Amino acid sequence: MTLNSRLVDLPDESPEVRPLPERLGGVLRRMRLALGAQGISWAAVAGLVAVISGAVSIAQVARSLGAAEVEHGRNKAAEIHAFDQKNRALLRSLFAQSTGQGRLPEADLPVDHAWVRAQAARAAICDHLDDRASNIATLRTMCAATAALADRLGPEIAAFDPPRRLIEPATMHDAAALSVRLNELSAQTAREADLLIGRMAEEHNAALLVLMLSTGGFAAACLVLIGLVGRASILHYEQLQKAGAARDLLQETIEAVPAGIAVYDRDERLMMFNAAAAEATPTLRKPGVIGMTYEALANETARESAAEGRPLDGSPQEWVERFRSRGSSRSRQWVGGRWFDWSERATPSSYTVGLRVDITEVAQREIEAERARAEYQSLVDSMSDLVYALDFRGVVTFVNAAAIELLGVPPERMVGTRFRDYLVPEDVDRALAAARAFHASADLTVQRMQLRLKAADGTIRYVEARYRKPADSDDGQGSHVGVMRDVTERVEMTARLERQVAEIEQARADYQALVNALSDIVFKIDTRSGTLTFVSDASTALLGATPQELLGTGALDHIDDEDRARVRAAIVAEFKSGDGGIRQLQYLARMADGTGKHVEVRFRRLPTADGSSVIAGVLRDVDERVRLARRLDMEVARLRSIIESSGALIVVVDRDLKVVMANTGFTAVTGLGEAAVVGRPLQEVVDCPLDAGVLEGWLAEPPDRARMGSVRFANQIRDREGRPRLISVTAAPVLDAGGRMNSIVFLGVDDTERRDAERALFDAVRLATVGEMAATVVHEIIQPLQVIDIARASAEQVLLDAMGEGVVPDSAFLQSKLARIASQVERAGRIAGELRAFVRGTAAEEATPFNPTTAVHAAVELTQYAARQAGVTVSESVAEGLPAVMGHVGRLEQVLVNLIINARDAGGSTIGVSARSLLRDGRVFVQIAVEDSGPGIPATILPQLFEAFVTTKPRGTGTGLGLRICRRIVEEMKGTITAANLAEGGTRFEVVLPAADEA
Repeated sequence: MTLNSRLVDLPDESPEVRPLPERLGGVLRRMRLALGAQGISWAAVAGLVAVISGAVSIAQVARSLGAAEVEHGRNKAAEIHAFDQKNRALLRSLFAQSTGQGRLPEADLPVDHAWVRAQAARAAICDHLDDRASNIATLRTMCAATAALADRLGPEIAAFDPPRRLIEPATMHDAAALSVRLNELSAQTAREADLLIGRMAEEHNAALLVLMLSTGGFAAACLVLIGLVGRASILHYEQLQKAGAARDLLQETIEAVPAGIAVYDRDERLMMFNAAAAEATPTLRKPGVIGMTYEALANETARESAAEGRPLDGSPQEWVERFRSRGSSRSRQWVGGRWFDWSERATPSSYTVGLRVDITEVAQREIEAERARAEYQSLVDSMSDLVYALDFRGVVTFVNAAAIELLGVPPERMVGTRFRDYLVPEDVDRALAAARAFHASADLTVQRMQLRLKAADGTIRYVEARYRKPADSDDGQGSHVGVMRDVTERVEMTARLERQVAEIEQARADYQALVNALSDIVFKIDTRSGTLTFVSDASTALLGATPQELLGTGALDHIDDEDRARVRAAIVAEFKSGDGGIRQLQYLARMADGTGKHVEVRFRRLPTADGSSVIAGVLRDVDERVRLARRLDMEVARLRSIIESSGALIVVVDRDLKVVMANTGFTAVTGLGEAAVVGRPLQEVVDCPLDAGVLEGWLAEPPDRARMGSVRFANQIRDREGRPRLISVTAAPVLDAGGRMNSIVFLGVDDTERRDAERALFDAVRLATVGEMAATVVHEIIQPLQVIDIARASAEQVLLDAMGEGVVPDSAFLQSKLARIASQVERAGRIAGELRAFVRGTAAEEATPFNPTTAVHAAVELTQYAARQAGVTVSESVAEGLPAVMGHVGRLEQVLVNLIINARDAGGSTIGVSARSLLRDGRVFVQIAVEDSGPGIPATILPQLFEAFVTTKPRGTGTGLGLRICRRIVEEMKGTITAANLAEGGTRFEVVLPAADEA
């Protein structure tokens, strides 16, 4: 291909496009070619004259402008401006760091560097102040202010650590205010310098005359230069002819090159190209392409490709950018089924040469390699193990997609990072040591190591790394490739197994220590041979033989001959039953010295892994217990004989009030055999009125020893013939070593005969009381008789008067007199009836429910007159709705009469009788109290007051049996009677009887 003639007419590259040094160099080269050595000499002389002329004038002007004031003003303005700029840079750095910006602007420095530069600029001004300066006072004030601010700001910058430690707001405010003042000073100084320069220029106009003279010399030199240029033009034409020939030679040369070549000038216009370039770029085949810019050619190529449907690699804009990069980038183009490598190179003369190399074969191989790499990458990414590659620095150069699942890090983020950053700190040294040894070794075999990696979420993953050097690695850099498998679950399972094994081993040791620490013998017997396979250390103390001496011996050989057959039969029965239950035997064991010892064995049959079985058990020394049991049996038999011979009724109950023993005295009276009562609740066997409060105190937890005393009460039962028997019972709790009640002993004595004697005594006392009350009763009867006689006389007088006058008697008056007679007759009859009932007694009557109010009224009525005769006032207070009690109303009257008479004889002036219901321990009682205002009972007599023949009356006055009889009566009614002195003086007797439904 030949060059187009238009190429000769192309103008040179415009000066504004080329850099100034290149333009100057080109001018010099052209001058040397055009003028030659002689012309250069003449041009140099002419130029020297012109330069000297200009230099003289410029020197004159520069001398006048370079006065000290101008120079000083300009320097100070520059220093102040520099200080202002550095101070602004410092403030920008502080604000950027304080507001949390991640990066500083490119023009700014870090805070500490900016601070040093600002202080250096301040020192350049303040350390060299000139007193001749017009603004010296302002400068000194500014220097003092900046020095004070530096003293405050310096420590703040030293401790500056955002966001934890920031500059104090007040300091930052002062620094910003000072920066404004400094900016104003800089502007003022610059203005003053400009004014000074203006004044100096006006004063040196004379220098222009020198400049005009110099201009004349300069013009003469220019004429010489014009002549030289004309001569150079002629020479240039001749050289242009020679250049055309050289250009044709160049065209032939590039046509012979197999690669496509296109040359562009400084304006990016096409100058020449060869046929290979036209093949790579079909647009070059079109006419008129020479002189087109590269950008126009790129756009034309894009249009043609779009019209023909050819694919494009990139856009025209990207092609132009690559072209202008002059070799910094290259691209590939697909043209007509072939691949071309496009690149541009810049020549020393600023031309551009485009190269188009056919790389179709290489591209096809690269495509195949890329396809193979993609298949390999897909295969590697499908693996669950992490595949990686490291360079000699330990930096990750490749990692597959398994990194996401294992570490939670995408492969693209992991590539380029250090592998040690993912290791647990404790494993870093070990991994580095292994890496150094691996790099120093020439071994190409696969290495293995277990490491711990930190995942992105902070969890620790155990991995097993298998790695080796690449087979074709000969760079000596120590790079390697490998595979990491997540073995966290395996490691954790292994750790758990190790802990479990350790725990099992510890448990086995603890079990062995525990077994050896037992006082009982733990043993195992092989059922096939009948020999001992395990014996604990207790055998030495229990059987007199060490475990080593017993192992392998027959188990039955250590049993006494008398018990051996029984033990063997029990073992055979265990094998036949097959239920695997625990068996218990007691037999006489044979000691090592031949003596016997009673032992108790608990054993069971256990299957083994081989299908057989063993007998495991515990052997306990019960020799002392057996001997004590035998001794206890003897003691119990002896105690039983004592109990049986006592003649009393004895019943023993446990904590649940169930009968555990009853003697023959009890069975003889009740007709109930011991077998019929043992194990049954006491209340089902016999009615026992044990006070619930007492029983609660005995059963209290913790035990209260102060409440563990015995109690006494009377109980009435029927014997085997149905006759009522009165039993005096003493109940006593039996305590264990801890003071806790474990049983109750009821000791009963048949008081029936004594009761009969006491009843006779009761009757005698009652008759004595009747004799004592005779006068009272007679007086009480006389009074109604007198009232009756007066009423009769009044009625008789009314009748006689009416008969004498012949009128009808006053019926209303007679009726009232008859009613009064009837009430007095009823009163006399009631007194006589109460006395008759009191005298008659109720010994032969059955106990029945009755209202206690009746007994209280009767007792007060019988004792009222005698008390009045003695000057004593008797008051009565009975609550309504009292519950009925079980017993005999006459006996309760006798008790109350006796208590009222004793209160009268005590010497008090008042006696109060009261009755009310009482709730105690969930049961209903009737409480009857008799109180007097006498002197009280001596403290020495009060505890024995209810015993026989104890009295507070003078000798010859009392028998000492009244209160004893009262107690017996109340106890037969299952009640209690107590006496106490009142704090305000006097005595209070209190009778408490259970309600009929509670008795």
